[in-house]
Amino acid sequence: MPVEFTAIEKNPATITILANTHGSIPDNVIEALRGSDLIVHAGDIGGAGTLDALRALGSVAAVRGNSDRQPPLSDLPEMIVIAAGEIRILVVHNHSRLAWPPEGIHVVVSGLWHQPSTNERDGVLVVSPGSAAPGWAAAPVSIVRLTVGDHGVEPTVVRIDASGGA
Repeated sequence: MPVEFTAIEKNPATITILANTHGSIPDNVIEALRGSDLIVHAGDIGGAGTLDALRALGSVAAVRGNSDRQPPLSDLPEMIVIAAGEIRILVVHNHSRLAWPPEGIHVVVSGLWHQPSTNERDGVLVVSPGSAAPGWAAAPVSIVRLTVGDHGVEPTVVRIDASGGA
């Protein structure tokens, strides 16, 4: 599996994670992403225009999801590792295929699950940003913000009002 490596020098850093856009990002999700040091898309992007919209906001790292079957999205890596200081974050669309716990990894971001969650498993923080597009699997529209610094990692699930507010 190809792995891309991205480093963030800022301390603390704000990494905002989304997934399951399936070709559409509501304006209120775009607004919620502003000010991020890095925007991470954890797959099921749905269209190259989605990545273009994210890149207009700043630095973007992305992995392909199970529905990203056509180029240029199918050319994205299956997983990436993000280094923020001493913290290593592994981003993959479906973490169920990983050997567990992944060696040297502090946070696993898994984009497949349409429900937002943050929990710890065997000393590894497991984060699902949920779905950033309305109407998928009765899931709330959500993203996750990770604040990463000397103190460690602080995850925050941000639920976004699908009618337009945050």
